[in-house]
Amino acid sequence: MKNTINTCLIGLGRIGLGKNINYQNSHYFNIKNNKNFELISVIDKNKNLKKKIPNSIIFDEKLNFKNLNNVDLFVIASPNDTHYYYLKKILSNCKQNKIIFCEKPICNTSSEYRDILNLSKINNTSIYVNHTRRFDKKFIFLKKFIKKQKKNFQYGRVYYYKSWLHNGVHVLDLINFLFDETFKVVKKKISFKEFKKLGYNYVLKSKKNKIVDAICVNDNYFQLFELDFLFDKYRLTLENFADNIYYQKIYKNDFSEKILKEKIKLFDNSINHNPLKEAYEQINKKFKNKKNSMENVNINKIKKIMLEAFK
Repeated sequence: MKNTINTCLIGLGRIGLGKNINYQNSHYFNIKNNKNFELISVIDKNKNLKKKIPNSIIFDEKLNFKNLNNVDLFVIASPNDTHYYYLKKILSNCKQNKIIFCEKPICNTSSEYRDILNLSKINNTSIYVNHTRRFDKKFIFLKKFIKKQKKNFQYGRVYYYKSWLHNGVHVLDLINFLFDETFKVVKKKISFKEFKKLGYNYVLKSKKNKIVDAICVNDNYFQLFELDFLFDKYRLTLENFADNIYYQKIYKNDFSEKILKEKIKLFDNSINHNPLKEAYEQINKKFKNKKNSMENVNINKIKKIMLEAFK
């Protein structure tokens, strides 16, 4: 078995590269700074970005499969509406047994999703979606906390921003992950063409009748990602992209009113954790046939969630 995983990165935008090669939350940084990976090729239509990339790495403006025969891992971090194009190109032109790590959304319609599922089976290629919060220690901790309380769950509310397919999919996947249940969209207020661009408010419901409202805010004013869960004896809140996570116990005051006590932090923010770094550690384990958590974001595993998202 060879020592490194030959990798091709497609897209050098915000999540692909960031402002520069030292942006720690980018795919480029986490590939280059992991000894198990060898970045041999990058793809981006903006040829001006070539000057930011070392000469030892092949730079192409489009997929050139002559240079990609020895690639083990493809990372797709290009604009959302190009994901399906690149997935289909790779699956149709590359040898079998590759791994693809793709940013969400993996595509834009249920027919595209089924097409990719079928091609991946024919090509014997594993495709994983970067739902990074599944690799985040904060959310793994929260999942365990909720597991102890979820029988007493009363109601949930989530705020997200931007389009449904960009961030709403995160909401749906995250709620399924945290509660370890399948939630479905039971109510929405904007048509398909509108919510692809604007996002929309909707209601999620599980088979056990848990209800979570998801509310989309206009990111022209501010960007908001927050969760608020009510249990019979607690309130659990995540603020500002989970920078602040706390719970409040309920108690009776002198008038027998049930009110909330002071906020108690659940997670130490001084712990520096990079979920994308953890994702690449899991990919490395996958290549080495070691126990890993990548199957949790395999396109077959999250099929129900994604098809629900495309309704």
